[in-house]
Amino acid sequence: MIARTFETKAELARFVLERAAELHPAIRFAPGEDELTHRYTYTDSSLSGTLFLQSLWHDYSRTGELNRVIDFLNAQFKAAEYVAQRSLNGSIGIDLFNIYPSLRAADFFKHQKDGEQMLKSADVPSMQTAFIENHISYYLFLTKQLIEPVLVYMNEEEIKQQAFVNLRKRGWNSVHMIMPSPTSNGHFQVFAKSDYPFQHQFFLPDLSQGHLPPNFLIAVPAQDMAIVYVAKNRMDTLELARAQAKHSGFLELVQMAYQHEPKPISNQIFWANGDRRLRLSLSKP
Repeated sequence: MIARTFETKAELARFVLERAAELHPAIRFAPGEDELTHRYTYTDSSLSGTLFLQSLWHDYSRTGELNRVIDFLNAQFKAAEYVAQRSLNGSIGIDLFNIYPSLRAADFFKHQKDGEQMLKSADVPSMQTAFIENHISYYLFLTKQLIEPVLVYMNEEEIKQQAFVNLRKRGWNSVHMIMPSPTSNGHFQVFAKSDYPFQHQFFLPDLSQGHLPPNFLIAVPAQDMAIVYVAKNRMDTLELARAQAKHSGFLELVQMAYQHEPKPISNQIFWANGDRRLRLSLSKP
C-alpha cells in the first residue's frame, strides 16, 4: 500500500496528476470545472480527454486505500493510448464483437459533463447501464464520437442490442462462493470479478433460467461483484421477498459489501419473480 494520506479532494487530485505525469511524461493537464475534473492533452499526439476523479475520491474516502489510484491511472491511460494507436493506424470505430452492457450507480453520469455523449440506458431500476468495449486490463466507454463510424450501417439501439448479444454468447458466469444463511432456510451465492461485465445476466430471464429458480433476490453492490439469495421456502410474493431480504441476513450482507468493496455501485436489492425484476422497498415491514 502507498504510505500516504489525503485530507482533501485537492490533495488527492494533486497526487494523481503528479503520478500520471510520471507514468506519461507527454501528458499535460488543465483545470476542469472542479478540483476532481481535469482535462488533458498529449504533446506528442492529438489525443485529449477529461480525467474524472469523483469515483476515486469516493472510494478513497471510504477505505483509505491508495493502491487503486495506480490501477485507475494505468487503466485510464491504457485506454487512451489504445484509441490513439488505432487512430494512427487508420483504424477507427469500435470492435462490435467485444462490447458489453455494464451496470453503474444511478448517479454515474452526474459529474460527467459529457455524460450525455455516452451510450447509455436505464434498463435496470435505480441504476444506469453504460456500454463498453472490453479489454483485459481496461475498457472504453462507448461515446457518440467513438461509435460515429459505426452509425453508417447501424443505429445506437442496434449497437446496444449487439452488446447484449455478446453477453448472451458468453453464457452463464458461474458462482464463485456459496454461503448458507445463518438465520433462514436458504443460501447466498457470491459472483466475483470476471474478465467481462457479467451482472446483467441476472436481469435477463433467458440467461438466468436453468441456473436460478424463478424467485430469487439479487444485488450488485460493487463493480466486480453480485450477490444472490436463494430460499428453499416460498418467495413468490412481494411481501415474502421483502421479509426474506431482512430475515435471511441478505440485506446486511449487501450493505456490508457496498460499504467496503472498491468501486461501489448500489445497495439496492431486486426481487426476481419469473420474468420480472422489481426493486424492493425495504422501508415497509
